[in-house]
Amino acid sequence: MRVLTTALVMVIGVAVETSCVNGFRNPFASDGSAQDTLAPIIKAYPREVNLGDTLDMMKNVSAVFHGDSVAVTCDASDLDYTVSGDYEVTYTATAVTGETSEKKVAIRVKNPERKVIYLTFDDGPSSQTEEILRVLRENDVQATFFVTAQYPRYYRYLAEAHEDGNVVAPHTYSHKFSIYESFEDYFKDLEKIQRIIEKYTGERSNVIRFPGGSSNHAFAHFNDDPDFMVKLCDEVQQRGYQYVDWNADSSDASGSNVPVTKLIKRACQLRGNEICMLLHDGPKKATTAAALPAIINFYKSQGYEFGTLTSPAYIFHHTVRPFSFAKKEPKAEKPKEVKKLRHASDSTKKNLKHLKPKQIDADIPMVGPTEKTEEKPAETPAAPAPQPETHEEI
Repeated sequence: MRVLTTALVMVIGVAVETSCVNGFRNPFASDGSAQDTLAPIIKAYPREVNLGDTLDMMKNVSAVFHGDSVAVTCDASDLDYTVSGDYEVTYTATAVTGETSEKKVAIRVKNPERKVIYLTFDDGPSSQTEEILRVLRENDVQATFFVTAQYPRYYRYLAEAHEDGNVVAPHTYSHKFSIYESFEDYFKDLEKIQRIIEKYTGERSNVIRFPGGSSNHAFAHFNDDPDFMVKLCDEVQQRGYQYVDWNADSSDASGSNVPVTKLIKRACQLRGNEICMLLHDGPKKATTAAALPAIINFYKSQGYEFGTLTSPAYIFHHTVRPFSFAKKEPKAEKPKEVKKLRHASDSTKKNLKHLKPKQIDADIPMVGPTEKTEEKPAETPAAPAPQPETHEEI
């Protein structure tokens, strides 16, 4: 009897551990499907709204219990549309059997007139992190670092970045696009980098950035579901995360140590009052660190504040559409016709003696009896292999 009880406790313990994400119960299985839960599953998304406007709090909100729809209510009593800031609202769903579940969702009230830029660095920490942190510190600005585990010898800079007031958030542990083979592979990779962040900063982050961005096509090399990224974007939000893309690109992912002047010119282009800029922190990005002071000075001169991504209600999303696996076959080129060249007879040559050599060549091609002229048909070019839409360093 004791053995049976111990076994049951171990099984229950494993079930509890695998059904928790970010310290909260995860109602979804590793493949993204709803588990057989004892409470309704609520679907609701982080939102943002301009100062003075209002939201329909029930838009895109739903709840199910064993496949049946369940009524949902929202407590937004703490939300103040007249004061900018980050808020939380609470959704509650109650099944006909009496089971109840709650979900807290972030809401951001923003001032559209406020000029703010979010500097975001992907792929660190690396040999360049120390210099980037020095520049940020000297200019009294903070940034958001979407980090990986590619260069373990530089992990110490995670703690330093956190102490300076920067946000340290997950990008990917491995930075391999094979993590897109399944939900399970993606979330295993995410959990591994979360543990490293927590070890060096004492905190976990619910703000993330996908390798390649949410609109990447690289996933299609490892997953044949054209809707996979659409589903994954939804899933991370249901698990309490917010994915962040960008609306400004410094172009430093276009090569190794892109010239500083090019980076500055590309980065210093105004794109509205709220800018989320993509930059990189890697061993071959020394010029990014070198360009950073000029980029910071430019935006300061334009009246921008420098912010960090701390809330899942900060929304910078690319448009994510189902991927098309259809390939267009290149049109075959018709082989060029080979014109037969005739030999000039002796009589013809005799009659054309009064003409200059160039005139003779122009009128009648003169080909010696031992010379041959051949033209090969044009080859049909091979269909190009599919390439990721976004740079692999992102």
